[in-house]
Amino acid sequence: MSFMLRAVVATIAPTDSRIRSFYRLISSPHAPQPTGLVMQDFVTRWQSQRQSPPPPPRLSAEDLQRLPARTLFLLGQDDALYDVNKAAARIRANAPACKVSLLAQAGHTLTVDKPREVSDLLVAFFAETPAPAAL
Repeated sequence: MSFMLRAVVATIAPTDSRIRSFYRLISSPHAPQPTGLVMQDFVTRWQSQRQSPPPPPRLSAEDLQRLPARTLFLLGQDDALYDVNKAAARIRANAPACKVSLLAQAGHTLTVDKPREVSDLLVAFFAETPAPAAL
């Protein structure tokens, strides 16, 4: 079954097994299996978002150029939703001051696939980011 078909089926009829199957598709095949609680949280969130708003639009080149220099993009190299290398190249071309980090063996579910690495990257990023000036 194709990626889009699985996404549609999991959205229209969000059974536990369909959501778990879709999760396996968007997660990295190299990542460890999530714990039972993490998986149940994913299933519950998916089922509760049946009437969710449409996804946000893709950032245009102009949108990317307006981003603050201190912006971090975290991308999973095994992401099944889009071509990560093209996305990283597009960000770097339009927002060269932004930082782009590609996480190996992580899919679209970065914080589940690589929680320690995401945490470490965020801590390091915020540690090197100066505090905003007081108003």
